[in-house]
Amino acid sequence: MSKIFDWAKNGDVGELSIFLLTNEECNLEITNEKGYTPLLEATQYGHFDFCHTLLSAGANPKATDGLGNNALMFASLKGNLRIVKLLIQYGAKLGELNDSGMSAHDWAMAFNRKQVISFIGEKHKFQNNRIKSYLGLVKNGMKSISWPNRKSL
Repeated sequence: MSKIFDWAKNGDVGELSIFLLTNEECNLEITNEKGYTPLLEATQYGHFDFCHTLLSAGANPKATDGLGNNALMFASLKGNLRIVKLLIQYGAKLGELNDSGMSAHDWAMAFNRKQVISFIGEKHKFQNNRIKSYLGLVKNGMKSISWPNRKSL
């Protein structure tokens, strides 16, 4: 089964397809020494067809590595909009955070991946508006609290 990581790295959809057709049960969530699933590995290398085949076979689009990074985060940091869209189609969520508190959008911003930043911004404006609304509530709530006068302390 470790061959699947070589196939993922090289984008060898032919070998993956043969493997999937000839094995009734296969663990698509197996991890390598980096803690990557085959989907995470293929996303790192930008192999769209390999990712699509894995997802079609039931690979988990929300699987994470040891640091909480998922395939959507990898695709965003690489600027691979096509894989970003594919992962969302299969159920990946933009709001998920890794162990450092970073989202796919944060990764795209950190590496200046303009197409991904624009897509996430357009596709998920409601999330940004919801956050702004929440911050507005907090700000207004803070104003309504009676704070002691510092001079009297």
